[in-house]
Amino acid sequence: MIGRHDQRTIGISSLSLLVVVLLLSSCHRHTEEKARSVPDTTGLAVLKKTDLFTDSSFVESWLGAQRVDSLARIATREFYYQRNYRFAWFTPEGPSERARAFLNAIQQAAASATTEDTASWSAMTVYADSLLSSWSPDSIDASRDIGMTALYFSYTHREFEGLPEEDLQRLEWFIPRKKVDWVQMLDSSIRSAGVAVPWQGPMFHQYDRLIRVLASYRSIRASGGWQLVDPVVLMARVGDADSSIAQLRKRLLQSDDLQDTSTSDLYDDALALAIKRFRLRHGLNGEAKLDSATLRLLNLPVDSGIRTILLNLERCRWVPEDPIGRHLVVNIPAFRLYAFSDSGFAWSTRVIVGKVGTATTIFTGSIRTLVLNPTWTVPRKIVYEEIIPAQRANADYLTRNKMDLFRPSDLSHPVNPKKVDWKKAGPGSFPYIVRQRSGSWNALGRYKFLFPNSYDIYLHDTPSRQLFERSERTFSHGCIRVAQPERLARFVLSGDSLWTEERLAGELDLGKERFIPLLNKVPVSIVYFTSWVDEDGILQEREDIYGHDRKLADVLFKSTDFAPSDSNLVLLHESRE
Repeated sequence: MIGRHDQRTIGISSLSLLVVVLLLSSCHRHTEEKARSVPDTTGLAVLKKTDLFTDSSFVESWLGAQRVDSLARIATREFYYQRNYRFAWFTPEGPSERARAFLNAIQQAAASATTEDTASWSAMTVYADSLLSSWSPDSIDASRDIGMTALYFSYTHREFEGLPEEDLQRLEWFIPRKKVDWVQMLDSSIRSAGVAVPWQGPMFHQYDRLIRVLASYRSIRASGGWQLVDPVVLMARVGDADSSIAQLRKRLLQSDDLQDTSTSDLYDDALALAIKRFRLRHGLNGEAKLDSATLRLLNLPVDSGIRTILLNLERCRWVPEDPIGRHLVVNIPAFRLYAFSDSGFAWSTRVIVGKVGTATTIFTGSIRTLVLNPTWTVPRKIVYEEIIPAQRANADYLTRNKMDLFRPSDLSHPVNPKKVDWKKAGPGSFPYIVRQRSGSWNALGRYKFLFPNSYDIYLHDTPSRQLFERSERTFSHGCIRVAQPERLARFVLSGDSLWTEERLAGELDLGKERFIPLLNKVPVSIVYFTSWVDEDGILQEREDIYGHDRKLADVLFKSTDFAPSDSNLVLLHESRE
């Protein structure tokens, strides 16, 4: 028991005896754990009479008796070791201001929980409150302090790091995650004698933006959800009036697509503009028209939007801090590339990504080389599945597409395709390389942007310009086709005075393949966000083209029933009849 005396004690031990015991046990511990680094013991020279300690045996006993996740267990053990087992949250007078600030942080996090697991958040809040509120001068023991510490590490790992690394690999996310030393962050904060505790590590900027949208969506859910829109509205035109139009106005007002708060049932120009805005931020074309695709999105339940936000908040936990300086981001579901300069967002352009069967990989790299007038060495998979069947069907296919055959040992002398037995050609019986010559016909266009990776993915131009007009652009074999390759070339070469626009144009006109090492490599991140907030503060939402949301939902929500149904539309149809 801790008494209220000048000489504070724990149990029967005086503080001076406790320090001696701790120092002796510390020496013994170092004998047993030689592999560990020596902790900082300078703080022992300035101990206050209010300093309280535990020991390694009690910490291990407590951890062994509690259900603590492995990361929090490791961090808690390391935290007390580094502090020489000094308490972090309690003094003999009671919980510290820091402990109360932590409780307040958990309560706020529970109120705006970034997961739907409200039971766990409630349990965390109740547990922290019980540790602090049940304190009395006769009830302080190390278990309370250790409990607060373990809760802190559980909270930070849960809220700001997300799923473990092995889950990310299974979810086909290969971007190295950020590394935060929570033990060091907490210990440094406590040593600084401040009240504030680092609740949040460095986060991807989308995290805070999506948190604000999440609060708004939950408020809408609490008010009854989105206004359902009767399908009869599909027949409406500008100038019409109908109760279904009033429903549509209310729905678009709820999502801030319509600014006019009128309760009119008139289909006016303001409503047409709101429809256009809604379509654009869902990745549809900018026509101000109502169609079945637009109505389906309008009538999705608000819970669907909340879950999508939660899934993308989880992805934000995995992403490193925003890069500083020039870099590129390709968001696969958005079909867009975003270029950032030293001062921030610079410009964006449309891209084409991989088809469902040949999905573009989520990873990071750095563009190191620009290739002008590239040739294209056709990947073996494409050779077997597309080139060989096409050549069998048409003996002039290779010639017409300016493709040559080479033996791997001789890349200077093409092989006559008429001397190849195409009926027998296939895996294991086709010892040739297929290469397409440089030119406007080349599948890679006039520009190719190389960043070394094991997925054989790169950015490039394309002669098939018409595909960029499509809303959904999943047409490639995995590589990323860029709508503005000339602009991207100038961007990656910026800062290199040797490569002026005139020289670049002259090199292109030569028509020969030219490799240009970049003076400064340009980081590129290929990400997958189906919900994000753009630079204008507008929520953008996209289809889950590769099914990654469904896979992540299976892990986060422990349910396969994620895809929203259209039952609400069926009910509306029946009610009208």
